[in-house]
Amino acid sequence: MGNKQFGRLLKYDLTVSLLQNRGRILGGVVVQFFICGIVLVNSVNKRDFFDAFTALMWGSNEYIPESGGEFMLPVAWLVIMLYALFIVAALPNQSLNGSGKIAFIKSVERKWWWASKCICITIIICASFLLLYGMLFFQVLVSGGFAAVGAGFGGGSGAVAWGFVLPVLVCISLAIAENTIALFLNPAAGYISAIVLLVVSAYFKRGWLLGNYGMLARIQPYSENGLPPEAGLIWTAVVIALSIAAGAWKLRRSDLM
Repeated sequence: MGNKQFGRLLKYDLTVSLLQNRGRILGGVVVQFFICGIVLVNSVNKRDFFDAFTALMWGSNEYIPESGGEFMLPVAWLVIMLYALFIVAALPNQSLNGSGKIAFIKSVERKWWWASKCICITIIICASFLLLYGMLFFQVLVSGGFAAVGAGFGGGSGAVAWGFVLPVLVCISLAIAENTIALFLNPAAGYISAIVLLVVSAYFKRGWLLGNYGMLARIQPYSENGLPPEAGLIWTAVVIALSIAAGAWKLRRSDLM
């Protein structure tokens, strides 16, 4: 498949995906708006974007049963992550019906069809988080404008970058993984797997549980005893690579005509 053909396939997939999931996307905008508003209302400094952002993506502190404390489920963080995953859940499966099936047949090589779907998933997840960050930025402006933005924020620009990027990478890796599971089983199984992993990640602080890298409370330098963000980069890359490879293998051996 040539570059122009793949470009047309990608454009078609992205257009159809947005149209098919417009209800979910609009619902996500409403959900994000209310979550940002709730976080901002409870923020100490409502005029500092980075304070509000840290509260938004904080997640929950490490749960240590021996300390006698209660486990607090990070509801706002879970809703943000799970709704983004919900928007793209079953995206490839949706394309195996009607006109989408024709595009699948015309793609000649199934690996390019799968690659197009993975890129669409990545674009939609990135757009979802950009919208989330932009909505928070807007609400901070509306609340009275900026003071010294991030004046009390420690860790430097590197910490800011990891804080913005890692949750997105975690969500992308889980989104591609859930859709790979959907190819083997069904969309519900893929989405439930993502839910379980994120909830378990909130309960256990383990480097191999991807959800930990999506919470600022679990990574350095936001948390002194946090996981190294570089490890999160490696884990997400591994999950994405394995998921793409597994999906391509499944498609090569499946009779989807």
